[in-house]
Formats: sequence, C-alpha cells, structure tokens
Amino acid sequence: IHCVIAMSPLGEVFRTRLRMFPSLVSCCTIDWFTEWPEEALIGVGKGSIEEDQDDLGITKISDKLVEMFKRIHKSVEKYSVKFVNELRRYNYVTPTSYLEQLNLFKSILKEKRLELKLSIERLQNGLNKLKEANEAVALMQEELKILQPKLEESEKEISKTMEVLTVEKSQAEETQKTVAADEAIAMEQAREAGIMKKEAQDAVADAQKTLEKAIEEVKSLKKDHLVEIRSFAKPPVPVIWTLAGVVVLLGEKPNLKKMDDSDKKTEDYFGCAKEKLLSDPNALLNRLLENAASDWKDNIPQVNIQKFEKNIKDEPGF
Repeated sequence: IHCVIAMSPLGEVFRTRLRMFPSLVSCCTIDWFTEWPEEALIGVGKGSIEEDQDDLGITKISDKLVEMFKRIHKSVEKYSVKFVNELRRYNYVTPTSYLEQLNLFKSILKEKRLELKLSIERLQNGLNKLKEANEAVALMQEELKILQPKLEESEKEISKTMEVLTVEKSQAEETQKTVAADEAIAMEQAREAGIMKKEAQDAVADAQKTLEKAIEEVKSLKKDHLVEIRSFAKPPVPVIWTLAGVVVLLGEKPNLKKMDDSDKKTEDYFGCAKEKLLSDPNALLNRLLENAASDWKDNIPQVNIQKFEKNIKDEPGF
C-alpha cells in the first residue's frame, strides 16, 4: 500500500507531528513542493482573477494585477532565502500563501466597493432630502409673495390717511382730536399688520418642520406596524385619535357608534379605519407614501380640514 500525505510546513503543527511520528521522516520519501514557477503563478493568478473580474470592475487591468501579485510572491521567496542565510530562521512561502494573497485582495476590494456604494447612496439620499426641503420652502415663499402686495397696499392706504389727517389737524382743535384718534387707529392697524406678517412667517416655518417630520414618519411605516394596530381589540387613545386624523383627512366617512353609558351616538373612527384602511395594509401604506410624495397635501378639501381642526386637532390623545 502506498500512502501519500500532504502537509504544510507552516507553524508548530508540522514540527509537532514530526516529533510525535518520527517514521514520517525515517520511513518516508519526502518531496518538498515549495516553489511554483512564474508560469504557474501567472496561470493560477489569471484563473482566480478572471472569475470575479467583471464583478470587481478590473477587466482592463487584470493582467497587470496578476503580474504584480507574481512579483510580490517571488520577492517574498527571495527575501525568505536571505532571511534563512542571515538569521538561520525559516519563513515558508507556499502556493497556499499565493492563493490567500489573491483571495485577500478580492475580499478587500469587494468590501471597499460596497462601502463606497453605500456612501454614495447615503449622499444621494441626503441631496434628495435637501432638494425636497428647498422645493417646499420655495412654495411657501411664493405664497408669501402673493400676500405681500396686499400688505403694501394697506401700508399705502395708511400713509394717505396720515397725510389727510395731518392737513386737517391745522383747521380746528376739534378736527385735531379726530385726526389724532384716526392716527392711533391707523398705527394700530400697521402694528397688527406687522404682527400678522411675523405670525404668518413663523407659521410657515413651523408648518415646514411639521411637514418634513410627518413625511419622515410616514416613510418609516412598515406593513407589520399596520397589521399590529389592526389586531388591537382596545387600542391606546393616541392610536385611536391618530387614525381618526387619517380617516378625516383621507375623506373616509365613519359610521355612528352608540356610547356605552348613554344613548348618544358618536363617530367610530377606529372602526372605520379597521374596515376601510387597515383591511389592506399594503394599499394603505402605498396610499400614504404616494400622498407624501405628491401635492395631495395642498389639495385636501376644506371641509376635511375644518372637521379635523374641530374634532381631532385639540384632543389630548392626539
């Protein structure tokens, strides 16, 4: 019986086996395969690189890479010989070392390509968010421009009134009192107009922040969240009023439900949500995402907004 045993000389395992089984040296013929010729290194390198060169995007430079790996391997072999001659210590360079070098290169390149791709995607997402925010701010600014002429017209009318009052003041003392009263009224109107302008600007800024936050919350919704809410037999108060707001703004009509402690009936928002919205979580999720990405928010019927502000907005649980 002829047995062929292949072992690597690297590390302490090989020495330990030789000490434990001396017959591996005294009763065996040992063939050392420590070096590959350059042609073999190039052939193995091309075979390994060509397997993934399209995925890694290195098709044009694959030959140069193989040549580089070959030179690195041969140079390590050269200096390993010098290492033995000068320090009497062995550094084994085997074909496995060459294969590990190729695999390490491919794994590191794939990892770095993936990191770069993720960084590009995060940057693109950030740019998209900035673009959406700029578009929303531009829309608000256009609305302010529409209101600006009315404010200027009011200021012009106030100025004219002030001029008339100044002329009439010199005619008589009684007229002076009237002019002073009218002037005070005009100044109050100007002050109120300034306050209205500032409140409108603050309201636009708050609305923009609230809108961006609401859009982010909608995008973070998952189907499992909606399925879990639908399974509630007695949902928490915040869930009920949040769904009530969605029902009202989407224009769904809830049924009337009799209250437990009286004959009075009230609108069953949660029941309507379970029946018409949460019955198909995917459809609801797609509907919310489409509305968030479109101009739906600017075209909500006024009657829905009034109902929301009257019945939902000021509820403690909302």
